[in-house]
Amino acid sequence: MLKKLDFHPGRNGFHFRNDFTNQVLGVIKTKGLCGGMALAVFNYARHHLPIPTHQGGAGYWPGYLDQGQLLDQGVPPNNSRLRTYIFNLQMSSFASAGPFITAPWIGRRDNYNWALNDEFPKIKRAIDQGKFILLGLRSDRDGDPIGHQTLCYGYDDSNGLHRLFIYDSNHPDEEILVDIDTPDHPLKHCHADGTSAGETYRGYFVQLELDPLHPDALTEITKPSYLDLVLHQGITLAPPTGSDGVRRVGQPLTVDFAVRNVGDYPAHAARLGVRITAPDGQVSDTLLNSTQPFTGLAAGAIQPIRCTAPMVGTQPGIYKLQPFYVVANAPFVVLFTDARGIVPAAVDVELRERIITPGIPIPKIIAPILTSIPKG
Repeated sequence: MLKKLDFHPGRNGFHFRNDFTNQVLGVIKTKGLCGGMALAVFNYARHHLPIPTHQGGAGYWPGYLDQGQLLDQGVPPNNSRLRTYIFNLQMSSFASAGPFITAPWIGRRDNYNWALNDEFPKIKRAIDQGKFILLGLRSDRDGDPIGHQTLCYGYDDSNGLHRLFIYDSNHPDEEILVDIDTPDHPLKHCHADGTSAGETYRGYFVQLELDPLHPDALTEITKPSYLDLVLHQGITLAPPTGSDGVRRVGQPLTVDFAVRNVGDYPAHAARLGVRITAPDGQVSDTLLNSTQPFTGLAAGAIQPIRCTAPMVGTQPGIYKLQPFYVVANAPFVVLFTDARGIVPAAVDVELRERIITPGIPIPKIIAPILTSIPKG
């Protein structure tokens, strides 16, 4: 059976790589904040908050030179709000990192047996209960005594598989697979097409079970406060186009709203629009699109958005309208929510039956096909 929780790295994961360099006591350098990034994306998802839209390759995180080496390029800089949040969660993750360290005589076959007989059943049981897993991957490289921390949100045990689906902060916007392989090569860490993702690991273990409904002490106090692209002004509707002043099915519809970047760096999206949910539950994310391109929004800036459709609705009733944006590097719709408790994120609009005037030919109207960009 294949089972995944409501999560996908393209929608819920950070859009930049784990390229952090950390200065410890101003002298020792360490690489990465993988545990902090894994716990952070869990917290955003648990609280139904959109992940920041910042892109690592956008050029606004230039990094710095240290002894001729360029460090921290493409990641939030030291002392920034977002980096501080991730860093603090990284420190918290070390409390459960003990199983990374194993005795020298523990080999690949032992890690294979642990993964197959102990850890995989434990992960499967937790995911069946709706829990995420902070998953520790033990490195198979010389000189790396620790490994890597990821977020597991699914498994597949059909047809003899022992596969996990993970958010790996070294591969933004991408679903990474971890398969139990053979005793001599315990784990496959690969892309969705089966090709190697470039890292080698000798085993994995459950570092933490993360329950989105009943958080533990570690995650209870760490609700994210950093957002970037938010709804600044809720939906307003242009006046009805009919002479009777009533909104009816099959008529044009123009919708206005405004977004604001409350983050510290430019916000990015592929496009903005308004989701339409018809009375029968059908959803369209393609009918009401913005009439102007969205090329990014500077920190603190506000941008009005206008969306127009030539015809909306084929059945009378209440239609729900909710603004959204599409992730810049992945085809996922992110609905604006009332994350700050300031602006209502959705409105209902009633469309009444269309009036048919006797004696006037009725043009053939092809009902718009209500299709939705994948939501993960």
